[in-house]
Amino acid sequence: MKVSDPQNLCLECGFCCNGVLFADVKLQADDNPSRLRSLGVPVSGSRFRQPCSAWEDCRCRIYSDRPRYCRDFECLLLKSLKSSRVDYPIALGLVRSTQAKVEQVRKLLRSLGDKDERSSLRERFLRTSKRLESGRWTKADAALYSELTLAFHDLDQVLRRSFYDE
Repeated sequence: MKVSDPQNLCLECGFCCNGVLFADVKLQADDNPSRLRSLGVPVSGSRFRQPCSAWEDCRCRIYSDRPRYCRDFECLLLKSLKSSRVDYPIALGLVRSTQAKVEQVRKLLRSLGDKDERSSLRERFLRTSKRLESGRWTKADAALYSELTLAFHDLDQVLRRSFYDE
């Protein structure tokens, strides 16, 4: 496989699996919830939460058994790469710069007391916002929350512009 193969971008990214783009994945009619559970994916009803428990080091450990939605999903950036609207080095650079934004948001969330890496980034941000807005703030917390709000907004804009396929 060539380094510039579009599928390699997915192996560098993982936003669709790690809780950055989605809070959960809805199973499709041809998915086998029992099989997914036996592979360690905690399916509840017709969904499982993100970050995906099968996602490790930007790889899917159940790749050959992954659900239909996961098989079919292509983010806007991948579609742009496949259609030659963007070159691989540019796409990879966007992934890397977005990963830095994600890490900044995670760092700020941890600094504000949210260390739950098992929830999607948006859920963590909303939970932290609700907690801080309903309680007393220290000056340090207020400054961190302001920084978090701006960082999350900046990340959200990049995700909407370059990754979500609306």
